[in-house]
Amino acid sequence: MTRPDLNITQRVLNSSGSKTYDANTNALAGAITLSNLVSGETLNHSGTASVSSANAGSYTISNLSGISIADNAGTASNYTLTGGTHNFTVNQRPLVATLARQYDGTTTSAGSTLSSFDALQGGETLTMTGSGTAASANVANGVMVASPGTLALADETGLASNYSLSSTVLNITQKPVNTSGTRSYNASATVAAGNLIVSGEVGSEQLSI
Repeated sequence: MTRPDLNITQRVLNSSGSKTYDANTNALAGAITLSNLVSGETLNHSGTASVSSANAGSYTISNLSGISIADNAGTASNYTLTGGTHNFTVNQRPLVATLARQYDGTTTSAGSTLSSFDALQGGETLTMTGSGTAASANVANGVMVASPGTLALADETGLASNYSLSSTVLNITQKPVNTSGTRSYNASATVAAGNLIVSGEVGSEQLSI
């Protein structure tokens, strides 16, 4: 009886991975998980693959060029990355927006008063539109915009679709006021508080000296 031959071919690996938007096309090995391994076997992998765009979205990597596999609990030569299904997702990067304006007696938090974002990537810039409602009208730093209302990110040198607005805070600074007054000549340079009135307060608010 002729003994049959058996050809054992490499097992094709699949992969999946994800990262938060970072303005580049890198898909690092640490963000990639290999699958379709024989039960109980594991491999090490290292290097950097690339997705077709830096922008947030879901991508299929035609091959994992740049990623290499090495022995672990399995033998790397029994496997190949060529021909597998390799999916990678770039997720939106969350941003905290800081607005800044003078005290105006309201809780209005307008996107047009944008001061900064905490985590823009690659030197990119964004603007904001719309308006929300802050938790307090009084002077303070970091007042939470408890109701975001219509606040939204908008493109500038960066794409708003690569980011999400996780929270917004408002820095409210003191509003300058004016003083004026008169008194009769009394041979001194002294100006008493009772001779002065304050103007420039917000709405119906009144201050005295």
